[in-house]
Amino acid sequence: MEDNNSVDNIPVLKLTLGEKVKNFFVNPQKLFEYYKDNESYGIRLLIVVVCSAITALILAIASKDKLSGAVSESVKGVDPATAATAQKLAGVFTSPISAVITTIIVTIIAVYFMSLVYFLIAKIFKSTATYRQMVGVYLISYFSVLIGGIIKAIYDIIANKPLDLAAIAEATANMTIADILITKLNVFGLWQMVLIAIGIAVIGNISKKKSAAVVIIVWTLGFILAIGSNSIKNIVPPTTSVSPVK
Repeated sequence: MEDNNSVDNIPVLKLTLGEKVKNFFVNPQKLFEYYKDNESYGIRLLIVVVCSAITALILAIASKDKLSGAVSESVKGVDPATAATAQKLAGVFTSPISAVITTIIVTIIAVYFMSLVYFLIAKIFKSTATYRQMVGVYLISYFSVLIGGIIKAIYDIIANKPLDLAAIAEATANMTIADILITKLNVFGLWQMVLIAIGIAVIGNISKKKSAAVVIIVWTLGFILAIGSNSIKNIVPPTTSVSPVK
């Protein structure tokens, strides 16, 4: 719906909560047009942080036994005092509270950092968006990732697939370029890229071709960093354990 009120003879777009949700799925351009004149993003940030924290909490609780078992397995053969200390430390770092705190910190840092990256690259294409507006755009696009994470968490719990750090570490270490591509080009990641491209075009007053170029550049940089990080891991020689002399 549109309000009949106007500022400087420019109609002010008004959207109800239901219309915002609807436009997020069917007409994101209209949603971004609404937020173009509404730079406040506090509620969106709160929703992203709270939902991310709740998802992390649920997964941490569901995976607690699995993580405890993995820690116990890793300290087998170690002297009792060292094993007890290791289990205590692991218990602290893998606890639901730690998972929530870590998720909140990482999410906030990621939002502001990625918004800065998009903001700087968009400026190259003459975007007029402010950093504050870019944060708002990124938060809206992040809802797609949030939805994907919630769906995955629900599936893992229903399928009784708790978090397995050892399996994740092994899979990460053995990732190929194809694996990295598949990880980055999932449905929700692609959805986020489309939303960011539309948002930058609307908020930054640039063409969709230019906004798409911004998104492609950021994605390419992320892809190159992922490949580089994975290559460095493979170059570093594994440490070999020395058997005690009997």
